[in-house]
Amino acid sequence: MSKVAKLIFILVAVFVVVYFMDLGDALGDDLTNEPDTDYEVVTSINYINESKLEADLIDLENYAKVLSDSVFQFGTTQSKIKYFWNGKATDIDPNTGLDRRFGQLREEDYEGTISYKPYGLDCSGFITYLFWLSGVKDFPDGSYNQYNSCSVKGAITGDLQDNVQNGTLIFRTSDGTTDPSKIDHVAIVLIDRTINQYYIYESAGGIGVRKTLLTDTTTNWVLKGTTSRIS
Repeated sequence: MSKVAKLIFILVAVFVVVYFMDLGDALGDDLTNEPDTDYEVVTSINYINESKLEADLIDLENYAKVLSDSVFQFGTTQSKIKYFWNGKATDIDPNTGLDRRFGQLREEDYEGTISYKPYGLDCSGFITYLFWLSGVKDFPDGSYNQYNSCSVKGAITGDLQDNVQNGTLIFRTSDGTTDPSKIDHVAIVLIDRTINQYYIYESAGGIGVRKTLLTDTTTNWVLKGTTSRIS
């Protein structure tokens, strides 16, 4: 093999290695079977099968913690629940409580931009799924619809901590105003009773299901709502 051929061979090999390393980064944990050792690997969720008018706050707290803190077994891969545009849990396996598509590489159509990502939940899909696990099988989907379904709703003024309580839905808008027609993101505030600390639970774009600490410096949430579907 000539020196030129050897150089070309080495460059191609390096390109292939870098390409697959980047692909692995793009898919996160989905190309490996090794979970993050900081998380428990979950194969099923013991959801509430009974259809209820109202979810118990403790159930919402517990399921939110499981969804945010766990790595799940999806077929042969282990992963957290990723963010997926328009991702909804509408094909749930009754034996596991998990959507059969979670973790599968699916076509995502984000306003005309096509890409392939592990199937997961968008922001309102996460809220609907959380209530479904807690027994409320008909909680509305879509962040705007979820805001409108709240029995008490309005603008957030001052520190977020002073505006919310356990179970409050909070919303962001595309332009930062308090115009409900501009709502494009939703999350829920719940307490972790083991440490008496409030968290914001959401499915965040580019990340997936997560929790973040609620502090007096938490910003960008402009609307809040109290739903009558919590007891």
